[in-house]
Amino acid sequence: MEKVKKISDLFCELFISSDFNKVKVNEIFYLFKTLTKKEFIYLSVEIKNSINRKLSYSYDFILDKKLLYSLDEEKQVMLLGMCTFHPNGYVRERYFNYLLNYNIEMIFPFILLRCADYVNEIGYKGTKYLLNILTLQNIKIIIENMFIIEKQKYLIRFHYESIIEKIESIYKENDLTNLLEKYLTKKDEFLREYALLKLISFKNITLENKVKYILGEKILPIRAKGFQNLITNLEEKDIIYLKDFFIKDKSSKIRKLMLNELLRINYYNKPSDLMEFAIDSNISIREDGRYYMKKFGFNDFIAFYIDKVKNNYTDGALYGLCEVAGKKEFEILKQYSTGYKTKIEKKILKTLALLDFNNSINIILKYLQDEKAGYSKIAKGILIEHKGEFNEEKVYKILKFSTIEHVKINSAYILINLNKWISIKYIIEFISYKDKKLKEIAYEGLTSWIYNFNTNQTKPSEKEKEEINKSIKKYVAYLQEEILKQLIFLIPK
Repeated sequence: MEKVKKISDLFCELFISSDFNKVKVNEIFYLFKTLTKKEFIYLSVEIKNSINRKLSYSYDFILDKKLLYSLDEEKQVMLLGMCTFHPNGYVRERYFNYLLNYNIEMIFPFILLRCADYVNEIGYKGTKYLLNILTLQNIKIIIENMFIIEKQKYLIRFHYESIIEKIESIYKENDLTNLLEKYLTKKDEFLREYALLKLISFKNITLENKVKYILGEKILPIRAKGFQNLITNLEEKDIIYLKDFFIKDKSSKIRKLMLNELLRINYYNKPSDLMEFAIDSNISIREDGRYYMKKFGFNDFIAFYIDKVKNNYTDGALYGLCEVAGKKEFEILKQYSTGYKTKIEKKILKTLALLDFNNSINIILKYLQDEKAGYSKIAKGILIEHKGEFNEEKVYKILKFSTIEHVKINSAYILINLNKWISIKYIIEFISYKDKKLKEIAYEGLTSWIYNFNTNQTKPSEKEKEEINKSIKKYVAYLQEEILKQLIFLIPK
């Protein structure tokens, strides 16, 4: 929040610098006008903290009146409003009283914050003033400051219920559809969400129009909230009407809600009705699809997914096959382990490793060496997960001979995460490397190795002890004296 801090610092200069002038005020105002409502709330906290750090908590906190009244009204409100962020209640109350003489639209956000003031007199005065101005004439101002109202919802001193009740009475007594529709195209996501949910709650708006509102929203979480509110307590015919609009929606949450509602009214009653859900890109929907297909008597999901993969390939079909596959499907999945999307290949590679790790190791090592960092990272995760199940020398050779930085780094991470008595020899060796990143990884691994020393009470084999001591002897010149002492102490004789 660099912008918020900048405003706060400049504001505090008002009371420190003797040459503070209109130019500086204009700088504050320019930044202030760009604040979101969220940043405005942060500013109130930042100014309070800055005053505590840089100025006095005392009530002797005076805004230069000559400077103040030489400014236009908006800038006056801004400075007076910021004074209401002061940590001293007396100061806040004094400047709060000044604010009440100005234009409602400009002072509204400042009033809202003071409604939750921990000084009762200020909170009471702010709430009383606010309830008086919550009228149809000010509804636009109210809507545009709903973010602040909602953010103070759980503050004990904020009379949320009374405020919301007053706002709701305005909606009940007036048709504000046209006004709220204008907010559906605003850049502010909170305002769009607020307007959408409010419009969906109106009984006088048709289902067709509510559908248009939701489909017009591009941000999927907002769209899903709108749909969730829409689908509550609908009649069966209305749920069926919504199916064609939302059963294949981009939002997986909407698709799942739609499916659940259709199942609730028994719209689907045979396995073939649910096949499209069993190959959905979302795992939760795929699980629901399989669950209800099984409930209706269908069980051969392996054959189902193999057929879908071979004849009508979709991401969901491959994901589904990974979820139900057994060892017999290893070779089929192996065919799809390269040449597809990274996300799918990651799922396939993890499945192959679970089904038959020994037969997967060459594919995984190939991924580890890939020039694409994402693919190499997938292999790193799988090999760390399966430590002790492969020949680490192969990974060591990859580290030594690869010229690709991310391959070397991923290989190093695999080696320092091996069995305790195997990993230490690699950690000691990496400390001797000139490569800064590998040296950093080595010290990171050493810290973890010492901190978690022998939590499982295992002892090194004679061969492991020999390898560790050989490594210490070879790289002793690169080990700090303190580290060397710890290693000698911790490694069994």
